Amino acid sequence: ILKERKRVIINFLIIIQGFMIKEKLLKLCLAPLRLLPIKENRIVFICNRGGGFCCNPKYMAQYIHENYGSQYEIIFFYNDESVVKRNNCDWITWKKFDGFGYIEAMATAKYIVSNITIPRFMPYKRHQVKMCTWHGSAFKGTGDMEYNFDKYDVFLAENELTYKVIREIWMYRGEILRTGMPRNDCLFNFTKKQIKNIKEKIGVTEAVSYTHLRAHETVLDL
Repeated sequence: ILKERKRVIINFLIIIQGFMIKEKLLKLCLAPLRLLPIKENRIVFICNRGGGFCCNPKYMAQYIHENYGSQYEIIFFYNDESVVKRNNCDWITWKKFDGFGYIEAMATAKYIVSNITIPRFMPYKRHQVKMCTWHGSAFKGTGDMEYNFDKYDVFLAENELTYKVIREIWMYRGEILRTGMPRNDCLFNFTKKQIKNIKEKIGVTEAVSYTHLRAHETVLDL
């Protein structure tokens, strides 16, 4: 049993060493990208490693587009063409995740926003701003969190508890903004038009809605 455990540990260390060597080689190969100028109006969003247009990156991108229009170039990445077809927005530039376009965009973007980790092999520049919005509770961690997130400049926290986890357990030393998750804004900030559209979509009339609201208020008053 001890010999088997020793073999497993040795194999694990060999794998880790292989990843570290690969990371260093990639950094060396991509070093010339540091010569590319930063595009001040370029924002790239990494959402589930190119798996979709959702979560915090989606709502941040929509807000930027609605309030600043074409002032910023908004880039998302995709793994499968179906992601682009499902979210065919003319104001989004789509690039293949892990392709050359992905590497070029990451190397030249002024702002990098991700709900996961970002690649450690990229030759990031000092003037780039890298933000992590994460994609769930701070208690959902993966591996060595300090190692995974030390490339970020800013981290979002939805509450004080999450802030403490990020700072004290994940050992993140960068700036933490206790502003909440962008994807939750729609639960608090919505227009009458949005409410009407939702009611029409699910087939709820104004009369039914009003009756339910009154019943809810009565319960609260009791």
